[in-house]
Amino acid sequence: MSTWAIPFTRRRLTALIEILRAGPVPAQDAAERLADYVGDDELFEVFNALRELGEGSTDVRSSIVAFLDRILLAIDEEQMTPVLLAPRLARIADNQMPADTPMRAGQFIEDGLVERLRKALPKLRALQKPALDESDIRRRLSAMRSGALGLTFR
Repeated sequence: MSTWAIPFTRRRLTALIEILRAGPVPAQDAAERLADYVGDDELFEVFNALRELGEGSTDVRSSIVAFLDRILLAIDEEQMTPVLLAPRLARIADNQMPADTPMRAGQFIEDGLVERLRKALPKLRALQKPALDESDIRRRLSAMRSGALGLTFR
């Protein structure tokens, strides 16, 4: 699984927060509406599973907030991911920094952005209650697919 986009600038985070606050984000529209702000295989699998289950109108804001929580955890634990390296690689390519500059996770996310996200998350979590049960969605999709193939499990 991989993450290919996070809201690593103030403009992107502000736009994402506005989308989440504006109202429900249906699974059927989520990938297209959010592609510039968040991108993750697991997250997009939830969107696709809901569409495949015929539940494309389901609000997926809680899954998006859970993704943002995982990003904060990765930054807190200083885990490196390709998406966190992207701004660094762009600066090296533009000769704005030497390639051997020491770094830590989240170093090139705009100043103050992690704190802003940390402050926004509790309010964003409250937007959708109850939260989606992603494991249940995956289980139901698997059951639907097995039934379509005539498979039964005991």
